[in-house]
Amino acid sequence: MNRICNLVGKRLRDLRQRRGWSQEKLAEKSELHPTYIGSIERGQRNPSLVTLAKLVGALNVSLSALFNKASLSSEPAPQTGNKDAGRIRLDESIVEILLVEDSPSEAQLAIRALRKCNFSNQVHIARDGAEALELIFCTGAYAHRRMDQGPGAVLLDLGLPKVDGLEVLRRIRSDSRTRRMPVVVLTSSRSEKDLRECRKLGVMDYITKPVDFEQFSLTMPRLELYWLLLKKPPRPGIHSS
Repeated sequence: MNRICNLVGKRLRDLRQRRGWSQEKLAEKSELHPTYIGSIERGQRNPSLVTLAKLVGALNVSLSALFNKASLSSEPAPQTGNKDAGRIRLDESIVEILLVEDSPSEAQLAIRALRKCNFSNQVHIARDGAEALELIFCTGAYAHRRMDQGPGAVLLDLGLPKVDGLEVLRRIRSDSRTRRMPVVVLTSSRSEKDLRECRKLGVMDYITKPVDFEQFSLTMPRLELYWLLLKKPPRPGIHSS
């Protein structure tokens, strides 16, 4: 953890100085205390995801800029009028999110929440569990695709037709190729049994439906951070058919 804190601190300082900002100016922009920012830059603090989100928002960069040296050197300076400025992207090797949701209205709410959270990744929607499994494992209608073209992350409803969400999750976790794929569960279920099973199967988080922006804003930065701290998988590149 100290190594990560030192890395984050150094990247934060470099990004701040690159903009010609003092710690006081960054503190003002991020609504944090200058002393706290100083301790983060020295690697003496383990900042929360809420703090990291405030800092990258103030600096108008992606979260990956705090972890990825390449992203720091190539991070463009802020441009007035650039509609994509400040949008969060998963690491460049992750280009798509699979949303598995049978309700069109719930799917639209989820996509809207993603956009509000500044995620600009392409979102592919699967309407049932069977389609989701075909897409993830490149079978059936998706047999022409390769596994390295699979989704980088999954937002998974539990109450799905054909194959339910828990079974989809079990199959993801039982295959060595997808075992570490991050999954966020969307559920209207209050069943402790379901939630216990989700935790057992290693979901990153679960969001209660109907989906709202506040829940997404707390969960999505963790999704990006998860990928940044894992060994990168092959580059996916699914396109909607």
